[in-house]
Amino acid sequence: MSNPLPHFFNILVAPADTLTNLRERPRFYYPFIAVLFAQALVVVVYFQAVDLEWLGEYMAAALPDDMPSQAREDVAAFNRAISPTLMTTFGIVSIVIIFSLFWAISAGYLTLVSSLRSDNIRFGQWLGLECWAAVPMILVALASLITIWLNDDGQLAQDRLNPFSLNSLIFHRGMGEPGANLLNTIDLSLIWGAFIKVIGFRTWTGASSGTVAAIVLAPYLVIFGAWTLIAFT
Repeated sequence: MSNPLPHFFNILVAPADTLTNLRERPRFYYPFIAVLFAQALVVVVYFQAVDLEWLGEYMAAALPDDMPSQAREDVAAFNRAISPTLMTTFGIVSIVIIFSLFWAISAGYLTLVSSLRSDNIRFGQWLGLECWAAVPMILVALASLITIWLNDDGQLAQDRLNPFSLNSLIFHRGMGEPGANLLNTIDLSLIWGAFIKVIGFRTWTGASSGTVAAIVLAPYLVIFGAWTLIAFT
């Protein structure tokens, strides 16, 4: 794969053909670097543009109603005191750690299932599938950058950065409201990525659609099902 750029487009419009070509040498580091760079760029631009004093007040206002007023003031003061550089560094480090762990654990799960099925597909290949399935997140990052650019007063909350989340598209819950974090996490890129993984698993293993859906979507159902119960009970 001398030029990986076409794969970034093809994985979105023709995932089966693209993943067939990528099966033996998926070279996970191309999408890995591209996705993390796009997400990190959003963090950098956001904390340079946002009004940190306003953000601190906004986050304090989202705290539980039974929290003492002094505690609210302390939270707001703490957020105002943090420099954009520190917030940016923390955000980027968090992104790298969280995404790396998620992709590695997901690839480990698929490797285990694959070994039980005798599919003869290695961890590195499944890691490649995980990373290529995350490519739609680059589009979300671009949309977030446009959202920041269109906001000219610096009063943009983090939970409003992603215009493609279920919360932004449908529910419009504010920070601190039940289910807000869950609805901000589920977005079109997550759904698109899960679809790419289903296509990839079926293409690489030849398993039936029902088997593939059960294997690939089971972790999503468990994680988001449990999160939903916690968020709304």
